[in-house]
Amino acid sequence: MVDKSLVSIIALNYNQSVFLIESLEAIALQSYKNIELIITDDCSTDDSIEKIDAWVERNPQIQVIKVYNKINLGLCKTLNKAIHVSKGYYIKPIACDDIILPEYLERVTAEFNNETDLIFTDMILMNEKGEIRQASNYKYNRVNPADYLNNSESLLEAQYIAAPTIIYKRSLFNQLEGYDESLAYEDWDFLLKAQKKTKFSFIDQALVKYRVHEKNMHKSLRNNAAFVDSTIRILLREVATSENLKIKENLSAEICKMLIINELEGLRYFELFKNRYQRVNATDPVISVLITSYNTAEFILPCITTILLQTFQNIEVIVIDDGSTDKTLEILGTIRDSRLKVFALSENKGRVEALNYGLSLCTGQYLALMDSDDLASPLRIEKLYEHLQKNQLDAVSSQFYEYKNNSDFTISSFRTDEKAIKVTMLFYNAVPHAATLFKSQTIQSISYREGFDYAEDYDMMARYSMHYKLGIVNEPLYLYRRRNNSATGITNSEHSLSSQKKIIREIFDLYLFTVTETELDLHFDMLTSIRNPVLKDMNILIQIRSWIYKIISKNKHGIFFNEKALKRILLDNYWSVYYYANIKNHNTKAAIRMFTMEDIELSFLIFKEGLKSDVKKLLGKNN
Repeated sequence: MVDKSLVSIIALNYNQSVFLIESLEAIALQSYKNIELIITDDCSTDDSIEKIDAWVERNPQIQVIKVYNKINLGLCKTLNKAIHVSKGYYIKPIACDDIILPEYLERVTAEFNNETDLIFTDMILMNEKGEIRQASNYKYNRVNPADYLNNSESLLEAQYIAAPTIIYKRSLFNQLEGYDESLAYEDWDFLLKAQKKTKFSFIDQALVKYRVHEKNMHKSLRNNAAFVDSTIRILLREVATSENLKIKENLSAEICKMLIINELEGLRYFELFKNRYQRVNATDPVISVLITSYNTAEFILPCITTILLQTFQNIEVIVIDDGSTDKTLEILGTIRDSRLKVFALSENKGRVEALNYGLSLCTGQYLALMDSDDLASPLRIEKLYEHLQKNQLDAVSSQFYEYKNNSDFTISSFRTDEKAIKVTMLFYNAVPHAATLFKSQTIQSISYREGFDYAEDYDMMARYSMHYKLGIVNEPLYLYRRRNNSATGITNSEHSLSSQKKIIREIFDLYLFTVTETELDLHFDMLTSIRNPVLKDMNILIQIRSWIYKIISKNKHGIFFNEKALKRILLDNYWSVYYYANIKNHNTKAAIRMFTMEDIELSFLIFKEGLKSDVKKLLGKNN
């Protein structure tokens, strides 16, 4: 006869020697006593097994089954193995670095009813040392599970259920035939399947302590191919019956991660995504994608593939090969797609000439750029086009993933406000050039100029931003491969400095005032050392203050740049950095020298800081 009150606790251990005794002791302290404990070890390489054996011997009052794997089986196989040897009516998995509070089992078992087969609670977040960092996971993340409870679309958009707090009936496990052993992690897939079978309940009380540290399963696998692969396969299964845009975007983002980790596998999933979401719309305009190549045989095929497999299919791909001496042209010749048109220059002409030649050949109403060693999100063209149309822009770019040699990635953080983009051009290229989609006639009217070595993109985008409306989609739709010998790589960065200075000088001369060489040097020094502002004396700080207010005053009433955006960026992002980096040098004399009628409030704050500094120095001398 089944004991309907017995709880099987599955304690999952893999190299958690430092934490596991604390976790096991918490299980022993449960106020609810009708339990059996199955302790698993997935072939740990530390002294976990010795510690488990000693703990079991010290606690003979607890019914324990030990499940030790002779080889590492992974989480899902280990869970299935442990649950199959258990007898409980309820199943409670817990990792051996987490802690269930003494009242957990008593509280959750009282909540079960005929309609509910799975319960989860809130949890406390603690650090590696066990110190509490957040008393409520959900309040910290500003999520109210009650708003999403038993909504399958919400769970598919994001795994909002705190997995360490879950407990469920054995009958649910049997219905689902256990965990999918082909996956690298267990919780999300299990919950998605379970929600189709039963209702969940949520207890708004933190009953588990979750330890956040570097060896957490979600941390160690987040950018691992197996983890990403599992997420993609789950999403592909679910999107077959869902039209949810957020899920579509999530799947596209996971495929981008796979492209970074394992390019071939990412391209395989890319094609499946395109087959599922291909956009078929007879009214769509032709979009030209312009790619210039020079000795990128190693990268050109995946680059072209990610463009040809876009969900937005009404495209032409124009490749200008700039006299490659490797196998770039040979590889391009193997691609069988009528939308691809390759034009080979007889010798290397340089990027500017290749780009301008390509502009003259593009026939589409819109034109997207692409570097021949980079990749694109499956949704890149579709989302850029929709954003451009919706916001009535002339051009639109996006954030991008930046990575190197299949390593981890970062995501760019370009400003997205059009007014701020224009102001930022006073310092650097504020738009990811290669990630941009234009109305063709606008970029063709601007084109590229010679004489701006390794900064021709900045020159073009700066001039473009002064004449046309452009924006940035605040999500990564482009994959930028960092290479030392790429056109924008580290090797060539020093060569671009003189070109950058020319561009900045031209912006000042055309739209604000004629800038002197001394002012330009100060401006450029302020730009290049913004992340580490080390000043020799207070005079330089005063010069920077005066320079910034000269720019603001010359642009008074927003003659060319938006006044608020200009003031915010110059003061908040530049002058204030230098000001606070040199706060120890402040005094009332310097404050008076920095006083300006342009901003009385800020001048008063500076004066107050300087006065406080002088008072402290005076008191120090008297003591």
